[in-house]
Amino acid sequence: MKKFNIYIFALLGIIGCMFTSCDDDDNVTVAQAVLASAPSLTFEGISAQPQSILIYADADWYSEAPDYVTVTPATGHGGTTEVTITIGDNMRDGALDNPRQIDVLFRGDTKKSIATVTIFQLGDTYRGVAEYTIPEIMIAPDKTPMVLPGLTVTNVFKNGLLLTDGSNYVYSLGKPEGVEVGATGTFSGIKNTDDAGAPYVAGEVFKATGTSEVNLGEPEDITASLGSYNSDAIKYITLKGHVEGSNILVDGQSGAVVTIDAVDGLDVGEYANHTVQITGFFAGKQANNLRILATELEDLGLYQVVYWSEDFEWMEPWVGKSGSTVESNNPDATANQLGTNKAMLDGVEYTTIGILEHYGYSFVIEHAASKAAREAKAQIYVQKNYLKFGLTGYYSGITLKPIETVPANEHVILAFDWCSMRQGTGVWDPTKLVVIVKNGDEEKQFEVPDHTYVTKGDYFWTNARIDLGTTLINKDTKITIRNSDEQWPPADGSAPALRWFLDNLKIIQAE
Repeated sequence: MKKFNIYIFALLGIIGCMFTSCDDDDNVTVAQAVLASAPSLTFEGISAQPQSILIYADADWYSEAPDYVTVTPATGHGGTTEVTITIGDNMRDGALDNPRQIDVLFRGDTKKSIATVTIFQLGDTYRGVAEYTIPEIMIAPDKTPMVLPGLTVTNVFKNGLLLTDGSNYVYSLGKPEGVEVGATGTFSGIKNTDDAGAPYVAGEVFKATGTSEVNLGEPEDITASLGSYNSDAIKYITLKGHVEGSNILVDGQSGAVVTIDAVDGLDVGEYANHTVQITGFFAGKQANNLRILATELEDLGLYQVVYWSEDFEWMEPWVGKSGSTVESNNPDATANQLGTNKAMLDGVEYTTIGILEHYGYSFVIEHAASKAAREAKAQIYVQKNYLKFGLTGYYSGITLKPIETVPANEHVILAFDWCSMRQGTGVWDPTKLVVIVKNGDEEKQFEVPDHTYVTKGDYFWTNARIDLGTTLINKDTKITIRNSDEQWPPADGSAPALRWFLDNLKIIQAE
């Protein structure tokens, strides 16, 4: 009972004043203050074990409970009393009933002197629950228990499974016992909606009644329409692209393919910088990214020769609680200044800017004449896991770490993902970028094509490919990406917002 004593000592401070205050009620034999050591208890549906709590009161108290709940002792006096609560089986007509909830009251003389302990007892969530079809799931409220009869398991994934009625599909997050491809039966679960607005069922029970042959037919090839593809339902699809990190991109198409679940043994990240054919089920879109339940992946070989790359995934310990503006289509996602988060490396504590500088990166900054100067760490930010540059009136850029892996006289391309910032009105910052390559006193500038974001449109990564020709790149070369000269800062003295995000840099062999 020691764990209850700590709780009670804390409660003494709350109610101690009640013992010394004046009160018009002279009845001191009935409690004016009653407290319980736990707000709720959960019991099994059958053969539940008794559970104990502590009741603290300043005088006499009594309990109120339904007849299937026994409180021992049912009454008590001032001080601390250990109370045992016992509950009967949750049965109806010889079978487990629905889960039930009831409040047990421990009370004194007034409404203020009532301690409520909520009792939850497990049961059959789906007893008497209505049957649903897959199309009806779309319009059902979240948290709705449902029974789905006559479904066949088409695919079993790492975290869930896919079922069909022969025409429509539904995804279950969670794999009840007894599921395997081809199993047919009744499926029970709770309807929910994920962050992308796609409905799914949190599957809990599957009662198999037989087996059926699974024939998915031919998937629809959406390679040429990745950027515009959408559907209100789960669809069987395939496409060809190349792997960047753990996502799949298609040349000439906006957005990326993001795997939200996959069959065992399929890990897209293992095929980085390879061209692949991925097959699976369309599972909604989030911002400009297409989500897929992956069933097959064919490796079609190396995509390109990469001499150097940086995806910032190693920054995870220095990200803190930062969010992902681009991926979540949320301009309010947390972005911490580079001087905020701290983490250890080899026994040394670094801030985010400190660890970036430790690995050889440096930063360039400017500000409008009307603004006071800031340090780089206060006008550059970190997200999960990439960088955000600038704020209103402040302009920033990055100089890459020394690169020693590019062969001399090699024709190369600098590729990177970037995105401008959307303002509250839906208008995008008119950010323009430039790449500067400096070797000693020799400097070359390469313009980055303007972004094409539309007012009130979703965030998505723009892949820039800057042809550097045979420009010398060695350990002494300084490669900087920043706002263009006319925005460094604006010559007219204005202080506009020209913010931008950066991720996934590569120097690759030109085709």
